[in-house]
Amino acid sequence: MFNRMMFVIKGMNSKVQPTFSNDVCLAIYNAIKTEESMGKTYDLGGPHVYTYEEIYEHFFNLSEIKPYSVVVPLEQAYEYKQYEWW
Repeated sequence: MFNRMMFVIKGMNSKVQPTFSNDVCLAIYNAIKTEESMGKTYDLGGPHVYTYEEIYEHFFNLSEIKPYSVVVPLEQAYEYKQYEWW
């Protein structure tokens, strides 16, 4: 039903902080409602920091499906991006 191919890019360790949509909506509501928030910037992030590999592992553990992992070097991933069909 979905693609089980997981491309693990070696040498790229970006991290993300997933947030819950209700928390984002509550922050927007509070920013609109309070006058002290006028002109201020908010930085929203979840309580945990994950790599994309950890998120994929967690997803496939929950769905109980074993993914097919392919390790791709970072330089080769940049070359793939330059192809016209991409």
